[in-house]
Amino acid sequence: MKKTLLRTVGGIILSLVIFFGIAVPAYAAVPNITSAKITGPNTVTLVFSEAVSTSIGSYTNLSGNLNGRNIIAVNGSGSNTINLTFDGGSLPANATGGLTIGGSTVSLSDNSPFGGSTVNIADAQIPVLTSFTLSSNNVNNTLAGVGNVIMISFTVNEPVVSPSVTVDGHALSINGSGNGPFTAQYTLTSNDSSASIPVALSFNDYANNSGRVSMIMGNQSTAGTSIASITSNANTIGSLKIGDSIYFTLTPATISPNATISGSYNNVPLSWTTQNNGQTYNATYTVIGGNNDATSPLQISNVTLTDVTGSVSAPASGNDILRTIDAHGPLVSEVSPVLNPSANSTPSYVFSSSENGTITYGGDCSSGTVNASAGNNTIIFNPLAIGLHNNCVIAVRDYAGNTGNQMLVTPFSVTSTVASSVVPTSSPSTSSGTTGVTSTSAAIQSLLAQIASLQNQSSTVPAAASIYKFNNPLDLGSKGEDVRQLQLRLTAEGVYSGPANGTYGPLTEAAVKHYQKAHGLSQLGNVGPGTRAALNG
Repeated sequence: MKKTLLRTVGGIILSLVIFFGIAVPAYAAVPNITSAKITGPNTVTLVFSEAVSTSIGSYTNLSGNLNGRNIIAVNGSGSNTINLTFDGGSLPANATGGLTIGGSTVSLSDNSPFGGSTVNIADAQIPVLTSFTLSSNNVNNTLAGVGNVIMISFTVNEPVVSPSVTVDGHALSINGSGNGPFTAQYTLTSNDSSASIPVALSFNDYANNSGRVSMIMGNQSTAGTSIASITSNANTIGSLKIGDSIYFTLTPATISPNATISGSYNNVPLSWTTQNNGQTYNATYTVIGGNNDATSPLQISNVTLTDVTGSVSAPASGNDILRTIDAHGPLVSEVSPVLNPSANSTPSYVFSSSENGTITYGGDCSSGTVNASAGNNTIIFNPLAIGLHNNCVIAVRDYAGNTGNQMLVTPFSVTSTVASSVVPTSSPSTSSGTTGVTSTSAAIQSLLAQIASLQNQSSTVPAAASIYKFNNPLDLGSKGEDVRQLQLRLTAEGVYSGPANGTYGPLTEAAVKHYQKAHGLSQLGNVGPGTRAALNG
């Protein structure tokens, strides 16, 4: 009876699931590795069963040829293919190793972590040609004559198995082993073209990675080469600013391992590398300050490729660059410094900028003026504290995003908390009676009250400081009442704006130097006999 009831209940639940489309949660499968290979001179490629989130810290216990190296970059997080880049020189051509993947590598679909087991890393680097020579027994070194014997010799970067060479479709017998040199010969027949004879080489390493090279043999014992295309990622409209990059891809007409490429962009020589053994080559141009500006798109041109036989391609160009270059930030310079000492806490300042942009401030100073124009710019600083201001800096960031030089504002002292104000100069309206006069009178009364308050302050601090006699040497690190009284005195002198805390720190040392300069003393920053005499005088 119970079994019958259970079957009935189960059937009802199943029917509800099918009828209403109720989703039954599936078991979250842990992501696993489907492939782990060394794919470049310093690159390991991991392929997961699903997209994962990962970072450098997840990979530990490096072994084999990876032992002793550090991972410096992880690319592909958010996908199922992750590329790890290692420091150090190039890994051996037949490198293998292992590593452990930690639990911080998790599935994007359900956040389930990787199990943390050790993964073996296989060799997936394709063997590449390291040298190639082609010669003939013809006394004129020409390969055009029927009956001439062509001698081929080549080496590769790791031991290979059963290399093969074909000339004009004819498979040749090869001598040699390991990395080579391997040699082969072919006798030209009347059926061979005298101008262009195809030559193909292939070789597999012991991990069964296959390397292939194809070329066209000309009639002067050279292998012809050419560039099929040069493309970039700068094929959208816009401007490149300092720090931005263009990535170039060069594709040879035939696979050309270990080729040398000569090419520059914007008068900057480029370094070309390959990650797929000569199928393509890549280079990066990064804008740095001082590079040439390009107000219209600049195409890459005059790039040549020299293959391992020494054959040089004709110069090639690209035509897909749509971006301009802005490699200079705005230059700023001081025009009119702040009046020193300044009798108000919101002094004006004038500087020049070489182009329009946004103003950035640093140190004590700031302002409500945030936009700069090419030429002179007048700004009013926000209210400043009484004392020395020697750390104010200004820079301008142009609308391309480049920031120019950071300019130090000439140091100045503020002696009053009174802010500059604009008093209305228009005559009072006849309809409002004496309103204008009243508001002006109120402003004057407010200023007089502030002046009286400042006079009271200045009459106490200097008096207290002037009574104190300094009898002991003081320098950086000193503490106590002597230092506190020194700080009060320097505040009264208008060269110190820090706290009177009795500790002789860098701010106090800087203020002492300013005091010494003002009194014709050596600017040593410490209080010796000469400085004490000036203070006590």
